[in-house]
Amino acid sequence: MKGKNSYFDRIVPHVEKRYGKEMADSIMQKAWKRFEELCEENADEPKSHYIHTRERIYPGIAMFDAMTAEGIGREETADFIVGCYRWRAGKMAPLVRTIFKIPGLYRIVPKVFFGMTAKMFGPQMGFEARNKYLGKKEMRFDMVKCPYYEKCVHYGCPEIVKGYCEADDIVYGNMHPKLRWLFSLSSLVLEKWVFSVHEGRKAWSGLRALLPGRLLPVLPEVLMFQPDFSISPH
Repeated sequence: MKGKNSYFDRIVPHVEKRYGKEMADSIMQKAWKRFEELCEENADEPKSHYIHTRERIYPGIAMFDAMTAEGIGREETADFIVGCYRWRAGKMAPLVRTIFKIPGLYRIVPKVFFGMTAKMFGPQMGFEARNKYLGKKEMRFDMVKCPYYEKCVHYGCPEIVKGYCEADDIVYGNMHPKLRWLFSLSSLVLEKWVFSVHEGRKAWSGLRALLPGRLLPVLPEVLMFQPDFSISPH
C-alpha cells in the first residue's frame, strides 16, 4: 500500500515534465511497487537506518528500476536521477549561505560537523567512518562503509551513487568564503570530507593515484596550513 515519501513527492513533477503525465504515472506506479519490495526484502534492518534507506536510498533504486523497466536507457535514467538531486541541492544551497551570513557562525562548523557526522553517519546508521576532529579549525571524515554505495551496487545501479554525493558538494561547497569543503569520490567506494576554517592562509592538497585493478578512490590528501605534503596510502 502506498504511503508518503518525500523523495517521490519531489521527483514526480520532474518526471511529468520530462516524460509527460501518462508515462510519468506508469513510472511512478512501478517505482512505488519496487520501493515496497525493497522495504519488504530489508524488513529486518534497524529502524535507525530508515532515514537513509527508506527516505533516500530505496526510492532512488526504485526510480532507477522503474524507469529502465519503462524502456528508458540506463545512462539517461542515471543522468535524470542525478540531475534531480543536483536541482534540489541547488535550491538548498542559497538557504545555507543565508544562514551563514550571521557573523562568526562559520567558525563553529568543524566542531558541529564532527558531532553531526558521528550521529548521522555512524555505525548505528549503517555507516563506518574515520571521523577526526583536528582542533577548532578542521575536521576530517573518511567513509569506509557506506550504505548508499553498498545498496546501489547490490541492486545493480551504482550509477546513481554520485547523485547523493554531489548534492553534498553543492550544498556545503560554498557555505561561507572562509570555509573550505573538500570532497572527493572515485570508483564509488570511499568518500573524504574535510571542513576547515581558513583566514588568509593557504592549504596544500594532492591526489592519491588510483591503484590499478582495485576499486580504490582518488582522495584529497589535505594538510591544512602546512608548507608541504606527502601522498601515501592509508
